[in-house]
Amino acid sequence: MSKIIIKNKKWIIRLIPFLLFFIFLVACKFTFKNDDEARAELNKVSSVNAGEEVTFNLTVVTENIDEYDNERFIIAVYAPKTWDHAKNTKVTFTCEKVWGSEVKNMSLIPDGTSPKNQNGLTWDQALRKETKDDPNIDGADMQWVAFISDDGAAVSNGFNPEIKVQVTMKTGPLNMRCKLGFFVNNNNDGLGSDDQYYGWIYTDCFEVVNGEGDIVDYCELHYNTAIPGS
Repeated sequence: MSKIIIKNKKWIIRLIPFLLFFIFLVACKFTFKNDDEARAELNKVSSVNAGEEVTFNLTVVTENIDEYDNERFIIAVYAPKTWDHAKNTKVTFTCEKVWGSEVKNMSLIPDGTSPKNQNGLTWDQALRKETKDDPNIDGADMQWVAFISDDGAAVSNGFNPEIKVQVTMKTGPLNMRCKLGFFVNNNNDGLGSDDQYYGWIYTDCFEVVNGEGDIVDYCELHYNTAIPGS
């Protein structure tokens, strides 16, 4: 019996490097700072005229327990397709601990690009699969669009900078109600299987007014109404 125990211990010792490698693959955490505070900040603006811009502010907190030479972070935005937000969204950020007060840019991740760990799914498809608490009605014609920071930073164990993000979107032409979504992660995780390492959040019902046509409502399902298709 003692020989079997010793043999098992040897196998455990051999497995340790592989277990540590797996841990380090997901050892960088990006989330929004305090969901209640973040939601309150997002909901400061609840409506805007059709075709006008609206700006949302978010604070991202990081927790690094491994070293990376070029850590870049990702912000994705969930909005109606009629907003064409891939073209009509600008995302910038500041990170005092890394770049001082300098405003840094984020660039659109091209349509069709797959997140790391997602087996060929696009960002929109992968986020629809992973963010399972979409508060909009089934069939809402909305889309996730992802952006990645142009600049990366060298990070190490215990280096946990706070990031201030500003998302400015131009709304579409239609009268509309929906709940906008925001997602955060980093390029080294992409969209792994463990949701403790990334975060997402939604606004309360946001309304576009003084636009075209009857109100398209994705916040609440109404009887005897049709849901516009893609």
